[in-house]
Amino acid sequence: MEMTGQRLAEYEREYADRLKKPPRAFPLNEVAQEHLERMLAMIREAGAEPVLFITPPTSPAKLVPRRPMKVPLLDFTDVHRWPELFVHENRLDTGHVNAAGARVFTRMIFEEFFKTLPQAGEPGSLPPSNRSSDDR
Repeated sequence: MEMTGQRLAEYEREYADRLKKPPRAFPLNEVAQEHLERMLAMIREAGAEPVLFITPPTSPAKLVPRRPMKVPLLDFTDVHRWPELFVHENRLDTGHVNAAGARVFTRMIFEEFFKTLPQAGEPGSLPPSNRSSDDR
């Protein structure tokens, strides 16, 4: 669905504001922080390493962890670094991407996530991939 009328005007106003000034970071409240810490612990207990990301809204604020988390945080709120996420053709409204934007955002998440992975041979790196049964 394409933005039109009042929604488009609101988006363009917030987008213009973000071009001038980045969103202000607000720490999570204590309850939300505790929930985040529990989720991260559960992910680690399951044998995985979490990665956090902040979605690309045009609002003047973004929520960030209250305390250092020792986990990669991918922040997609910078309109200058991630311009493709903010063109109105990729937006549903001020806080959400549309289907086209979701494809762009998914690719960007993957590319940035890949950069967080340890390189082969570094401590904590993943083992080489298994060969397919055809390679035996």
